[in-house]
Amino acid sequence: MTAAMAENSRMPHRSEWDDLLQAWRELDVPEGWRAEIDEGQVRMVPPPHPHHSHIAERVQRALHRSFPH
Repeated sequence: MTAAMAENSRMPHRSEWDDLLQAWRELDVPEGWRAEIDEGQVRMVPPPHPHHSHIAERVQRALHRSFPH
């Protein structure tokens, strides 16, 4: 899990932040998902679609082939 902090101007008051952080820590996040704190809210982020992973692998292989060995 990750806690993505909002910009300083959007940070909730200290007690609100503590409540958000406690809620985030106590979440039972399904495998592959992650919970983030974003703009004063706890949000559940689903895992990437398999198609996304396939594209990322293709880009990684292409970059690897272009590096001098």
